Amino acid sequence: MIQELQSSIVEKLKVLFKDAEYKNKEGETKIQVFSQKLPENLYENDPEYCPFILVKVTDGEDTVNSNDDSATNLIFMICIYDNSLDNQGDQDVLSVINDIRLSFLADPNCGGKFRMINKLRWSLDDEDTEPYYFGFVETDWKHSGVKLQSDDLC
Repeated sequence: MIQELQSSIVEKLKVLFKDAEYKNKEGETKIQVFSQKLPENLYENDPEYCPFILVKVTDGEDTVNSNDDSATNLIFMICIYDNSLDNQGDQDVLSVINDIRLSFLADPNCGGKFRMINKLRWSLDDEDTEPYYFGFVETDWKHSGVKLQSDDLC
């Protein structure tokens, strides 16, 4: 169920950004979306993955002895490359964050089984990392929990 949530979010983001292009070291390219970890660069000349969105499952919560729904927390890490002298990569990160906000707040459902709950939280990384710029979107999702099989004690 948790992997299905993560996959549904990845697919929703791929559709959302299918036509968007951002800078990388070679020019402009489509933003890539990954789940949990970036692929490892096995060779020195492997392509760089930036720009990307990484969808990470961070934690979750279930209620014991209940048929209540479960909750899972996901963080979207956004990385944008901008080597221009005006250091405005944060503006592209904010644009990506805004597109995510507008999409997920307008339609908080995903994959037919998951619903965003609580608040959508976002932030910019305040570290000095240019030409790479980072931002984060944090979401909580409700989905069906584990159904109680029996109320009998062991």
